Amino acid sequence: MGAHTNVCAAAASQGADAKRQFRIALCEAAEAGGCLDAALLFGALGQAEHDDWRELLLRLCACLRGLAR
Repeated sequence: MGAHTNVCAAAASQGADAKRQFRIALCEAAEAGGCLDAALLFGALGQAEHDDWRELLLRLCACLRGLAR
């Protein structure tokens, strides 16, 4: 949710402020990746579901990294 809300804020911003919001969104997406790994370790997700979500988060992080530059 944090990544999503920061992407929304960045979309309404310009210049340095937009880049700052995209960087924050990237941090939030990376944090979600850590939570995803914890969910796998605790058995809340199966490996296949984890892998699907991880793929999605990696694509999101790549996009946000480009937008933050």
